[in-house]
Amino acid sequence: MSSELENTAAEAKQIKRNRVMGIVVLSAVFLPMLIAYLLFKTEFAIPTNTVNKGQLMQPPQEIVNLPLYNEAGDSVSLLDGEKRWRILIPGESICDSQCEKTLYLTRQVHTRLGNKAGRVERYYLNTDKAFSSASIELFKTEYPQLNTVYMNADDFKGLLADSNITDNFYQRYFLMDQEGFIMMSYLPSNTGNEFLKDIKRLLKYSYED
Repeated sequence: MSSELENTAAEAKQIKRNRVMGIVVLSAVFLPMLIAYLLFKTEFAIPTNTVNKGQLMQPPQEIVNLPLYNEAGDSVSLLDGEKRWRILIPGESICDSQCEKTLYLTRQVHTRLGNKAGRVERYYLNTDKAFSSASIELFKTEYPQLNTVYMNADDFKGLLADSNITDNFYQRYFLMDQEGFIMMSYLPSNTGNEFLKDIKRLLKYSYED
C-alpha cells in the first residue's frame, strides 16, 4: 500500500514538474514575441533617429520635369552628360548672407569628397530673370565651379507641394540623385559634417558612370 502511495506521489511530482517545464518553454517562446509586440504598438524605447542626417523627401520629386534655362534662355536638362549626384541651391538674383553660407558649406563638402568629387555637381537655381552684379562677381571669384540655371519659383513650389517639404525653400538646399529625383533636403541647422556623411554613404551604395 505504501509503495502505491509513493508511486502516486512520484507521478504527481513528475506531472507538476512537466507542467512547470511546459510553462517555462512556452514563456521562452512567446514572451519575447509579446514584448516585441507591445514595444511596437507603444513605440516605447524605439529610437526615432534615422541614418540620414538630412530630411528625406517623401515622395522624391523629379525636378527634371521642370522647365530650366541657361542665361541665353535655352532649355537645360540636369541629366545631360554623365550620371552625377547634384547639390541644388535655390535662390534669387541677390545672394544674401544665408545664401553665401550655404554656398560656402556646400563647396567645402564638395571639396572634402576628394577623389569622389567628380561624381557630384553643384547648381544654383535662380528664380529671378537675371543675377545682380554682386552675385555675378561673387560666383566668378569665389565659386567658379558652381553651375547656374534659371527656373520659375512657382514651378518649384508646385514640385515641393507634392512632398513633405512645405516651408520656405529658400532656406533649404537639396540633393538630387543620378536619375533626376530630389531625394534629400537640408536646413541651415545641418552641419557640413552631416551633409558630407550623407553624400559619402549615397555615393558608396550607388553606381558609378
